[in-house]
Amino acid sequence: MTSYLGTKHSSKETTERSRLIAESIGSHHFDIGIDDVCDAIKDVFAKATTKTPKFVADGGEYAEDLALQNIQARVRMVVSYLMAQLVPWTRDQNGFLLVLSSSNIDEGLRGY
Repeated sequence: MTSYLGTKHSSKETTERSRLIAESIGSHHFDIGIDDVCDAIKDVFAKATTKTPKFVADGGEYAEDLALQNIQARVRMVVSYLMAQLVPWTRDQNGFLLVLSSSNIDEGLRGY
């Protein structure tokens, strides 16, 4: 099983690469949008602080952009683990799946 956990900021190329990887390894592929979850987290922050963070491309500052990117990464992690634990159950199978992920080159270069 593979999952592409994209957002409105994800490129068509990234989406297509995810599908092609799944196809090449014979994996069942889920294309799951995570915008609603990311927006809900951003709304919680806005309710608490009365400020809504934006990406740099939308007029935000670097700190806002980085925080929003981190929300996306953490949501992807949570959804990946949920899928790994429950997809077998949806198929009346026991057990769970192993989560393998790639990282962002920026994260690798910065060491986090």
